[in-house]
Formats: sequence, structure tokens, C-alpha cells
Amino acid sequence: MSVFNVLWEKTLNYLEEDLPMFQFNVWIKELKPVHEEDGTYYFEVSSPMHKSLMEEKYAEKIRLTMQLAYEELYGVPGADIRPEFITPQDSSKLNINEKKAEPQPAREQKTNLNPNYTFDTFVVGEANKFANAAALAVAQAPGRAYNPLFLYGGVGLGKTHLMHAVGNHILQDNPGAEIVYVTSETFMNELIRMIQLTNNRANIDLREQFRRKYRNIDVLLIDDIQFIAGKDVAQDEFFHTFNALRDMNKQIVISSDRPPKEMEKLEERMRCRFEWGLIADIKMPDYETRVAILLKKVQALRSVNPSALPIRDDALHYIAQQKNSNIRTLEGALQKVIMYAELHKESLPSGEIDASVAQKALEDFFASPSVRAITPKGVVDVVCEYFDIREEDIRGQKRNREYVFPRQISMFVLRDLTDSSYSKIAEFFDRDHSTIMHAEEKIKKQMKDDPELKKVVEDIEAKIKG
Repeated sequence: MSVFNVLWEKTLNYLEEDLPMFQFNVWIKELKPVHEEDGTYYFEVSSPMHKSLMEEKYAEKIRLTMQLAYEELYGVPGADIRPEFITPQDSSKLNINEKKAEPQPAREQKTNLNPNYTFDTFVVGEANKFANAAALAVAQAPGRAYNPLFLYGGVGLGKTHLMHAVGNHILQDNPGAEIVYVTSETFMNELIRMIQLTNNRANIDLREQFRRKYRNIDVLLIDDIQFIAGKDVAQDEFFHTFNALRDMNKQIVISSDRPPKEMEKLEERMRCRFEWGLIADIKMPDYETRVAILLKKVQALRSVNPSALPIRDDALHYIAQQKNSNIRTLEGALQKVIMYAELHKESLPSGEIDASVAQKALEDFFASPSVRAITPKGVVDVVCEYFDIREEDIRGQKRNREYVFPRQISMFVLRDLTDSSYSKIAEFFDRDHSTIMHAEEKIKKQMKDDPELKKVVEDIEAKIKG
């Protein structure tokens, strides 16, 4: 099964929950994933009428849901996903290069590992060398070196990359190893769904299926464990899963945005177990590491597109000079510089991307330190002041329009101005990821048709940016 098919199966699970049964069965379920190229995902539809309906009514919903599914599967945002719908006649015209088929699809299906996240592609510096060494030791001797290995650090610093690297290294040494990578939110969602279904006696064996999935394995890689804190049922299930795996000397690797001692709602028995093994933190990369990260990214881009505009070292040094930039921010800045240069390549005096080009491209990107310090509470405070309501109303469960509308704007702004995942925003508002996704989609759509709303959102974002 290809990566596209795995992603689509995950997406279908979400869409089946969100859409009326008739719409899902008649229009969505009939879509046939055909081909993916450069972020465009081609679906074959049954007729021109089917194609028109998908483009007008469902395309944006599918795009957002695929982004969510990608983030759940691989732990990184699927920002460039674009669904396209084609008829059987169009499908025959697609130039599908067989060489682009995904390697080892069975591994993708079984583990959800991103094959690009390896130790070779991980840039080591002072801020992460201890975590890298610990992860490599675990990969070379799973279940014997450090168990569990607990990695923590801020968003976009490489925790997920190292977790996937551990899994990929183990699979390289032992292709038959059973490895599961999962986010804590996915673990909780599967658990909740299993509990709901097992209320029916006909589905009583689902509990055992769930436990076999997570306990009859060799390696468990669980990302963003902080979301499990405060969820009693999930903590209890993971507690027993943890014990079962460790008792059999099976490797457990855990990541979080904070160390166990700082998880206020984490049960003490869980905290103790997390501290049994090795705890390694990942800090913000220093200047030299930031340069090395950018150099490696450029090399990877040029291997894909050798004819791309050359990027001079002074441009990379300019990007790397921006302090407090995590890896995602650096890569985003690099992509913006490249895009800017491609759009203005006719006017580039040297035909290269130099520091002056980078400076022009990024004049608003690193505009204010406050942009990088945007927090959910900070956004809610500004929205509350704007609409003259209280924080407890916007974060509460009241369904009055006077509270729902500002709440949705807050969710949209957090997605627009930060790299916060649906899961992280959902945790702050005590809701599930589909609520955040719906709010983002709704406000974005309304802004296109309502200039007044667009002005409101722009005013709020301007206040937040200071």
C-alpha cells in the first residue's frame, strides 16, 4: 500500500465521522486515489458531474482533513497538500513515473514511519547531541540501552525526527521488527472509539485487538505524551501498555514538550515510570547548527531540482542570524526566500540568491519577536478585549453566538499566526481536533465573502503582533 493510500485511509476515517452517511457513502467513499506528485494528490471520480461537485463542495474539506491526517501519521504538518479530481479520461493522460513509487510500502503501512527522518539527515549540534547519542544507542540496542527514552523540547526542534530515526534504524537492522509510531492523541482517539464500540457485545473483542496492536510489538514510539496528562482512562490504559512492553524488554521512546516533573496532571505512577530510563532534552539550535541545518536542506532541495537557483552562503548566514528560530521556522524562511527568488529571478543581478535577496524576501518574516512568542492565552486575551467578553466564556462550553464566534476566531488566529497543531489548540480549549479544524475552515471561508469579518480578524492579528 502506497503512502497516498495510507494517508487516504486515515483521512476517510475522519471524514466518515464528520459527514452525513449519505454524502460520505455516495461521494467521498467512491473517490479513487490515483497518483501524488509534488504535494498534489489526484483522485479519480466517476463522472464530470462528480468532479464538479467535489471541486465546489468538498475540496477544501478534504484538503484540511488530509492535512490533519498527515500530521497525525507523521507528526509534522502537511502544509502543501492539494487534492485534484480527474475523470477516467483525464487519468489516462497523467504522466505517472513508475520510478516515483514509494519504497517498501508495507513498512509505511505498518509503522507510519517517515523514511526521510534518519540519523543521517539529522543535523547534530550542541543543543541536541546528547539526545541524538541517546537515540542512536537505543536504536542500536533496543530494549537494552535506555528504556524508556524520554525526549523533550519545544516545537520544531527535532524530537519527532529522532523518534522516526530510531524506528528506521531498527527496521534497517531487523526488517521483521514490529514498530508502532503514534501520537498520544491518536492513541486516545483509538481508545475512546474502542470503548464506545465495546459497549456493544458484538464488538467485545475490539478491546483485545486494541491491546494486541500496542502490546504485541517490539518498539513503541509515542509522540506528544503531554496530551495524555489529565485523561484518566487514557493514562490507565497507557500505564498497563507501558508495563507490558517493558516487562518483555520491548523498547519505548516517548516525546513531550516538557519533562515529566513539569506535567501537572500526570499521575505519579506514570511520572515515576517515565523517569526509570533516560531523559534527554533538545534545546534551540545555536548559530552554527542553524547554518548546518540550512546547508543540509539546500543540498536536499538541489538533489531533487538540480536546476534550482544557486544559494550563496551569505544568504544562509542571514537566515541563520535570526535568534530563537526552531527548525521549522528556518525551513519556512528558506522556502520563502527560494520562492521570492524564483518570482524575481529575471531581476537578480548575479543570477544567485544572496543575502540581499534573503533580506528582501524575509522583511516581514522575522518582523517582531512577539510574533514568535504568541501563546493561546495571549490570543484569547486580545479576542476577549476586542469583543468585551471574559476568558472563562470563550474557553467554556457555552453555545451562545456571542461566545462561539469569538472562540472560533481565536482558534483560526492560532492556526494562522503560529505553528501550533490542531491537538495543541484543542488541549487549550478542552475540545477535540475536529472542532478546531471546523473553526479554521469556517472563518477562512467566511472571510472570503465578508470584508467586515476580514477586517475584524486583521485588526485582532495586528493587536497580537503588537
